[in-house]
Amino acid sequence: MRIRIPPPFVLSADPTIGPLLVLEVALLVAGRALRAWHPAAEGDFDLGEDVEITIARILINESCHLREELLDYRTRVFARLRRESIDSDWAF
Repeated sequence: MRIRIPPPFVLSADPTIGPLLVLEVALLVAGRALRAWHPAAEGDFDLGEDVEITIARILINESCHLREELLDYRTRVFARLRRESIDSDWAF
């Protein structure tokens, strides 16, 4: 997966984007590490499975969901910045 790093003027226009980007990278790395360490977590839930695998599956799913939410937030911020740039004649 690729994560686009926004240009500096976007980071200065909305300072929340930078830390959220770092969080997104951390979630990506953690999810991949969990998948690598617990390949069984990719499958369906089994009543006899180890609790560690169940927890890994939950963390993988939640990290994916949070990354999707961060992408949605970033998309909305970029749309707002575009609207503001059109209103102020600032080239985005």
